Amino acid sequence: MRPILLLLVLVTQLGAAERLFDYPVASRKAEFSAIFTKTSYEESKREGTKLAIQDREGKTLFEHELDRDVARNAEWTHDSKFLVITAQNGGGHQPWHYSVYVFSLDAREIREFQEPANTPALVSAEMFFQPPHTVILIAHTFEHHMEAPEDPVFLRFDLATLWPKLRKV
Repeated sequence: MRPILLLLVLVTQLGAAERLFDYPVASRKAEFSAIFTKTSYEESKREGTKLAIQDREGKTLFEHELDRDVARNAEWTHDSKFLVITAQNGGGHQPWHYSVYVFSLDAREIREFQEPANTPALVSAEMFFQPPHTVILIAHTFEHHMEAPEDPVFLRFDLATLWPKLRKV
C-alpha cells in the first residue's frame, strides 16, 4: 500500500509542476521576485520565457529571455543567492527532458547546467533544496527500461561550487 501512496503523491506533485507561472516566485524573505512571461514566436512555432528579477520595491534588477525554453518550475535557494529554473523545449521536442537554468543574484547573470555524458537526463521539473544553497534535482537513467517517474535518481549540487562550471547563456 505504501509504494502506491508514494507513487500517487509523486505523480500529483509532478503534474502540479507542469503548470505555467501566473504569479511571481518570491525569495524566501520576499526580498526579490522572479517574474516569468511566456513568449511565442509564430514564425518558428516556438515558445520561450522572459524572466525579470525585481526587488521588493518593484525595481527591475535583471532581465533575460530564454528564447527556446518554457519555464515550468522555479525556486530560490534558502539564502536567496540563487534562483533555479527548470524548463522544457519551447518547440515541443524532447518533452521528457528538462533544461536547468541558474540565476545568481551576486553575479546578476543566468547560466545553464550542461549535463555531462555520464549524467542521467533530467525528467522532472521538481526540485528540492537544502540550506544554504544546495539543490536536489530528480533525474532518470532509463537503464532499467522504466518510464519516469519510476526509478528516480537524485542529483545533488552545491550551487556556489557548481556556478563557475555552468554555461553562460
